[in-house]
Amino acid sequence: NFKLQLQWRTSHRRSNSGVFIRFPKLPKITFTDGKKRNGYLDAAGTGYEVQLFDPGPPDHRTGTIIPGGPCEKKSWRPVGEWNQMEITARGHMYTVKVNGVVVNEFEGNRALEGYIGVQNHDLDTKTYFRNLRVKELP
Repeated sequence: NFKLQLQWRTSHRRSNSGVFIRFPKLPKITFTDGKKRNGYLDAAGTGYEVQLFDPGPPDHRTGTIIPGGPCEKKSWRPVGEWNQMEITARGHMYTVKVNGVVVNEFEGNRALEGYIGVQNHDLDTKTYFRNLRVKELP
C-alpha cells in the first residue's frame, strides 16, 4: 500500500505520458534496432498505467487507470503549467487525484507488488516530472 505524489507539466496539448504502478520486473525485449530494452507495454500490461493525456476520451484522458478505470472529470491545468497528481493504492483499490480533485476510483485485480515508473510516450512531445514522493501506507 502506498501514496505516490508527483508534479508534471507538458510541452504540448497532445503530449502523451503516464505513471506506471505495480508492474513486475520486466524482461528485456529486442527492438528492431537490435538493442534490448524494457517495454512500456509490458508495464501497462502487467501493472497499471495512470494516463497523462489531456485531449483524450474518458478511457484515455488524464487520470484514467489503464486497463479499466476511465476518467470522467477534468482538473488539469493549461499546457506549460505544473499539475499535481496523487495516486493512492490500498490493496486493490486505487484513487487518483489531479490538482486536489478526485478524478478516478478504481478496483483492480492485478499484483499488489511491483515497480513505479514514469513515461514519456514519444519524442515529438515532452512531459516533465518533479517532486516524486512515495509514502508506504499500512
